[in-house]
Amino acid sequence: MNKNTFCQTIGLELTPAIEMCITEAINSIDLKDTLSIGRYGAPEQSRNDIGHDHNEAVGSISSAITGLVQSLEKANPKQALKRKKTGFLARFTGQDAVQKVEYFKATESIDDQLSTVPVRIKRLESIVRELDKDYEALRDVQTQLKVAIVAGQLFLEANPSTGVEEANGYGLKSSRDRFNKRLQDLTVLLTSNGTTLHQIQLLQANSINLIDRLHEITSVLIPSWRSHRMSLYVNDQDYNAIAEATQSHDALVESLRAL
Repeated sequence: MNKNTFCQTIGLELTPAIEMCITEAINSIDLKDTLSIGRYGAPEQSRNDIGHDHNEAVGSISSAITGLVQSLEKANPKQALKRKKTGFLARFTGQDAVQKVEYFKATESIDDQLSTVPVRIKRLESIVRELDKDYEALRDVQTQLKVAIVAGQLFLEANPSTGVEEANGYGLKSSRDRFNKRLQDLTVLLTSNGTTLHQIQLLQANSINLIDRLHEITSVLIPSWRSHRMSLYVNDQDYNAIAEATQSHDALVESLRAL
């Protein structure tokens, strides 16, 4: 099997640069060096558990969103700002004033919760940048693994008698058998890394979609909600103002629940 066929089989584009890497890898193979066989083609290790960091950030956002929805449900303007009751008892007890104070107190606590959302978005954005770096780094590792595997196969094909000596009396396999096993291990690692690449792409897509939707909420829906809430400070008994505030409130809640 020639070099082109080996590369096509493993999914490696045989560019001049790759061909040079394959040649260098072949020249580095020495089956007489017992220890180098086990290190052949070893890729760099991952820097950290980016998946854990991602899940932690998303979990933090989910927890914040859950709390926001619960708070917003208690501050529905349609329910909180019912028409003022008339009569001596209502005026004496200040029932209408109480419900207004309770509504605006509830919305102030929501403002405190909303202030934490941008911080969580920035945290997730930083993780997406790390995912981008890890994805590119892992793609480079995949290329290195493919080069090592192709080079190893070409070496064995070109040197059919190298390393075929009998195993020693202590159970150590021949260097050729050990090198064959090393190539099999690299192939398994190649497949495993391919799965990780797909997982990173999925995390990237999910994170970017979440970030985009959060930006929409923070830049459009939340300012609209605040604007309508402000109008209720002026006149909390205007039916149109309450209806518009309720519509804005419902849109915000629905978007948050959909996250």
